[in-house]
Amino acid sequence: MPPNQVCVQFVCKEKDKQEAHQLEEEKGMSFSDKLGHKTNLSNGIIEAAAALGVDPVDLATIISYETAGTFDPQQKGPKTKWGQHAGFIQFGEPQQKENGADLSTYDTAMSSQLGAGGAIVNY
Repeated sequence: MPPNQVCVQFVCKEKDKQEAHQLEEEKGMSFSDKLGHKTNLSNGIIEAAAALGVDPVDLATIISYETAGTFDPQQKGPKTKWGQHAGFIQFGEPQQKENGADLSTYDTAMSSQLGAGGAIVNY
């Protein structure tokens, strides 16, 4: 096996271990603790909820449901007549464009959907 492939495999294994450790830590956390554990996510949900005039826990519950508990801003859902649904609230492709949800990278998916001016509020 070439040295660079070994290195890549090691990095991937280490990342998998870190993610598994984080998931294990989060298992024992309450929903509120999990939300607070991810600062960008929790702040974005709080800002969006305030703009919508709803309780942040209610909005977080919806996002949890729509992302199958992953809180993944790029979470893919079903394909329908509106194309591939994805994101925190499973926008169809036209709704992604209309409301400014940019799901091209994890960071842009997070920032474009959350906050007072995010796609969730625009929707």
